[in-house]
Amino acid sequence: MSQTSPQGQPPELEPETFNRHLSISRRAIAYLSSKVLEALKAIDGRSFFEGREEGIKLGNDAGLLAGKDLGYAEGFAEGRAILEINDLRSAASLPGEDHSLFDNELMPITDDIKQKMRDEVWEKLDEKEQPSDQQWAMIFADTTCTSVIAGAGSGKSTTLALRVVLKHFHLGIPLHHMQVTTFTTESKKDLQKKMVKIFKSWGKDLSESQTKSLVRTFHSKVFGFMKAFSDAPIDYFDFLGAKKSGEDEDELENPFSSKITNEQGLVLSQVFNSLYEKDLTFKKHILDLYQSIVFVKPDPMSESMRIKKNQILGKMSEKDEAVCDEIEAAWVELGLWPIPGVAERRTFNIERNPFIAHGYLEELETLVILGWPDTKNQSAEIPRREGQTVNLKQESWSRQAMIGECYRGKKYILINNAMAAKTLMGNAQHMIVQDAGFDYHLPGTTIKETKLTEVFFAEANYIENLGLDVVQAIGSLDFTPGDPRQPFYLALQIYWRGFHDYLESMSPKRLITFNKAFALFGEHNPENIKRIPTAELDGMRHLMIDEFQDVSGLNISWVRQCCKEIRNRNQGLPGLGNSLMAVGDDWQSIYGWRGSSPQYLMDFHKHFHAHTRNTLYMQNNYRSHQTIIDAAEQVVRPTTTDKAKHGIAANEKVVNQKTPVYMHYVAKDKKIVKPDETILRLVRQAYDDGHSILMVFRVGDVEKAYRTALQGLLHDAQKKQRNVKLMTFHKSKGLQAQSVFVIGDCFYNPTKSKRNDIYNLTNLGDKSPAPYDNAQSDEALRLAYVGITRAELRCHWLVDREVTATTKQSGSNASGYADLKSGCYKKWTDHEHPEF
Repeated sequence: MSQTSPQGQPPELEPETFNRHLSISRRAIAYLSSKVLEALKAIDGRSFFEGREEGIKLGNDAGLLAGKDLGYAEGFAEGRAILEINDLRSAASLPGEDHSLFDNELMPITDDIKQKMRDEVWEKLDEKEQPSDQQWAMIFADTTCTSVIAGAGSGKSTTLALRVVLKHFHLGIPLHHMQVTTFTTESKKDLQKKMVKIFKSWGKDLSESQTKSLVRTFHSKVFGFMKAFSDAPIDYFDFLGAKKSGEDEDELENPFSSKITNEQGLVLSQVFNSLYEKDLTFKKHILDLYQSIVFVKPDPMSESMRIKKNQILGKMSEKDEAVCDEIEAAWVELGLWPIPGVAERRTFNIERNPFIAHGYLEELETLVILGWPDTKNQSAEIPRREGQTVNLKQESWSRQAMIGECYRGKKYILINNAMAAKTLMGNAQHMIVQDAGFDYHLPGTTIKETKLTEVFFAEANYIENLGLDVVQAIGSLDFTPGDPRQPFYLALQIYWRGFHDYLESMSPKRLITFNKAFALFGEHNPENIKRIPTAELDGMRHLMIDEFQDVSGLNISWVRQCCKEIRNRNQGLPGLGNSLMAVGDDWQSIYGWRGSSPQYLMDFHKHFHAHTRNTLYMQNNYRSHQTIIDAAEQVVRPTTTDKAKHGIAANEKVVNQKTPVYMHYVAKDKKIVKPDETILRLVRQAYDDGHSILMVFRVGDVEKAYRTALQGLLHDAQKKQRNVKLMTFHKSKGLQAQSVFVIGDCFYNPTKSKRNDIYNLTNLGDKSPAPYDNAQSDEALRLAYVGITRAELRCHWLVDREVTATTKQSGSNASGYADLKSGCYKKWTDHEHPEF
């Protein structure tokens, strides 16, 4: 067998190692023979051929091994190079998708443009109108998506107008590619006047059509979308009975108003009657809801009554007829008894003791038991029967509690309030509910007890304003067995579908709601906006939104879809893309009860994705002095974690003033609905000293009472054209006065409303089990902030009682955050003499 070294080479042999297998004598002969052959230069033929054969074999083996090693090394190297090339090619990704709402660019606002604009403003505007550094930052913002947190009295209207001037005259953006949007027609008109005046200073007279196109409301813009979208004539449910001759056809006077006109109410009733007659499921839900209102459950017995039940029962039975006579007489005096369709008195027994039922419903085989009538008049005195230590309301409560405890399983109706009696009067004869013939209060909402169809409309609008579909949202709710709200929402689900079907069927013009118009062009219907002509959409190419804290989820969805469509149409075209600037103050967001949310401003860039974005602050307050600013912020600060936000007094006329907000408290024996004599005196004193005056109220009835008490002063102010206004907190937004009187505390009592579940569907709020309740508690504090920041010089705040950090209600009442030790607030005493 041939041998090779580990490297594939033959072993190296020395001559003395040859023939070791031979004996020494033979080895000597071989050696001598080899020498002889070497000397003769001869070759042994056999040895030659055997050696040659062995050499060839060894060479082949060695070459084969060496060749394998070399070939493997070279092949591996070449193969690795090919794999690396292939990997690089396969790793190259496909083009990605850019879901931003705006192009990746900055507006070309150069230093030269900035200097020219500054020079023009200095030349054309008065010294007092010159922008501050913060206002210039807003005017010169070059990002495609900018949010501006502008506090109360920050002068944003003029700043917005100057930004439009910059874009038009220095960036060359056509007016029909820009739009400044606000919410109410009143704020729109003020901004239009400002825009006309500013443009005139730059030598350009805006025509009426240019002004209307440049400054408008959301509703007027979507009105234009619908005209371009629909071939058939169309009108708006929101306009029924609300329009006056000469008004803009596309404007909704106040989108925050919850009032229903007679014409709108008629439509709501027609929808209700049609469904009640034709839809058995709807009728069942309405009757369930109706019975949950009229058939109230008695309050439970007290523990002392339960212990002495047998003893009390007999005594109560003895005086039952006398108590029933007094209670019935009270209902008769109100004109609410007897009720047609309700039979006369019946006697029933409780453990062999006779008691009286005031009436009987034959159709339902049900007793009717009256309680002391609750007319919602808190000041009404309740009489006592002769010789009794408790009043008739307390006797009525004890009687009903005993019946509830001892008459279980029997059928009876308890009627304790006037609304229930009126409802029964209209329906008892045949138990038929027509035209939603009863009022309803939806638990957990601020919707007042009112006609059921109006409650339907208000709750459906709230759900739609959140950006949700009413039918789908209600379908996602869960109810515990017996929840009295369940029939309401189940009925609303059917009613709202029927309502829109009814509007669609109307002629000669079918009707639509503004909410549905916004939804038609929102993110849930992306195909519809593709049908809007570019000329109509162009106005939103460079969009500036004022009062952004008042936007709702429905508005946000529409604006985002418009931004997407504008950017899509811009692709491949030269020039500047689209942009958005949102200006607002989250501390003035006070329309959460109708679906608005400050979260869209506070988390602006989460809702509007952009490559270039920025958030600016306008902290200067050109209205109030610093003590008033600090007092207002003390109340609202718990609603935010934004430590950068803080108002700075910049009104030179009042900047040196330090008068605190004066706290007044209603006397223990008085109620806030009765005008406070000290407040009335201070109002008259401020009027005599020539001040403009604003009184803001939380409750409309309190406003009416003060209006009556100040009737003479108000008449004189109207005759002399003096600025004296009385209104609710919500209506006061945007106004200001030298002396402000805030009447009433601001608070919200959590109610575990179903709106919490609905709110959770929007991913808004604080992710808690009660996001709506928490949002409304914050809104109560913001409401107080709005009231206080109306004041330039003086502010007086009247509340029911003093609330401190140790008071149980300190966390829910705005006045509980007013720190009397801070110097921003001070208790009013008769010794105070503020300099007016």
